[in-house]
Amino acid sequence: MLTQVAQTSLKIYHSVVKPKSEDPQSRKILSIMPSQPNWTNKELAQELQMEASTVAARINRLKKLEEVVECGKRACHVTGLTVKIVRLVPSQPYNYELF
Repeated sequence: MLTQVAQTSLKIYHSVVKPKSEDPQSRKILSIMPSQPNWTNKELAQELQMEASTVAARINRLKKLEEVVECGKRACHVTGLTVKIVRLVPSQPYNYELF
């Protein structure tokens, strides 16, 4: 049985937070990311045939939602420049013992 606070939190999550990462472009980005350990924005843009600025905007939003994280720098396979790379945040099992 959930408390009123828990029910309210779940409603907010499913109505406000979760949909932000469910726009079609974010879903495309998230769906391809597991195929490689890390990505640059340009690599994602090239692979998904999207504008680099669109990918950058979606990656920034996904960082704020803590679905992706910057994990260092390396040479981009598209530009050859050393740039920041991102990866998916590993799934963390929920620890119910904390409550």
